[in-house]
Amino acid sequence: MVPIISAEMKEEHPLRIWTEPFKELPIDRDSIKGEIPKIEGIIPFSPFDYQIKKKIFLHNAGHAILAYLGYLKKYVYIHESCEDITINQICQFALREAALALNKHFNVSLEDVFDYIEKLMKRFNNKKLNDTVVRVAREPLRKLAYNDRLIGAAKFSLEEGYLPIYLCIGIAAALKYDEPHDLSAQQMKRMITQNGIEYVLNAICKLNPGEKIWNLIKFLYNNITELIK
Repeated sequence: MVPIISAEMKEEHPLRIWTEPFKELPIDRDSIKGEIPKIEGIIPFSPFDYQIKKKIFLHNAGHAILAYLGYLKKYVYIHESCEDITINQICQFALREAALALNKHFNVSLEDVFDYIEKLMKRFNNKKLNDTVVRVAREPLRKLAYNDRLIGAAKFSLEEGYLPIYLCIGIAAALKYDEPHDLSAQQMKRMITQNGIEYVLNAICKLNPGEKIWNLIKFLYNNITELIK
């Protein structure tokens, strides 16, 4: 991840790029013929679908949950959400729900996945990134799609036998996102106002009444403010 480049940084050197220390790049082991040269940070892995799901259901989901919960508490930066004990715990528990599903489905080390979550939370809390809540939360309709970071993670957890309560808290917070300058957020707000939360759950999230998380999300949506006090 890279921070927003300030005017002062650009003046010092217009081509300078600042990055965080994290430097891991998973690659698809099955797509490489022969021996893979040893390159620092390169992680060959098979099946690569695990790495894709880990990125979406842990990194992307965690980032989004911090943003949507942070927005409800009127935070400006992601690191402020990380410093909020309630939000931090909800995010970590949500990622552990996804981690348990990844562990069961791919038979990977649970310790390694939990270690990845710990690294993620430290990266999200990097104040030097100056990452804003509204940047990470933008376009909620896309991020609430059935196969994306929130609904996708929740359904994946369900398929592996885990009830994703904390992931659903993140989904409920996303459904509350009504940033005035975000066209997607305003479109979602109109959908909910005109047709009810059920419409978005069905049309955007591709959930149906009777599914295990349908009523859970509705309950959390109606009580999210009390939950994150």
